[in-house]
Amino acid sequence: MSIHARVDDPCATCPSVLAIVPSPVREALPAPPLHLFVCANRREEGSPLGPGCGDNGEALYMELKRRVARRGAHTTIWVTKTHCLGVCPKVGATVAVYPAGRVLADVEVADVDALLAPDAV
Repeated sequence: MSIHARVDDPCATCPSVLAIVPSPVREALPAPPLHLFVCANRREEGSPLGPGCGDNGEALYMELKRRVARRGAHTTIWVTKTHCLGVCPKVGATVAVYPAGRVLADVEVADVDALLAPDAV
């Protein structure tokens, strides 16, 4: 199987994206209906961009994973810990929501139920 860049892909002009990816690359699973990327990035003390999501992101990630596991929804809701998503929150953490393509800032553990609600995001 070979993979090609889509014509509407903004990176389609990048030579590395236009290259054909040789086998054994394969589609492993269908994408889940909800995939949450939780920032847990830590910046150096005194960074002009702020401290990052750090402990807030870690706590949010752990609670999301716990709630998804308790529901037995690990095949339909994926939660991934990541580094910088480009938006440093004033409180809480930043979460990217797919396939909705939304980036939410200032997300706290108290917001977990809202994030996991079927029609919330």
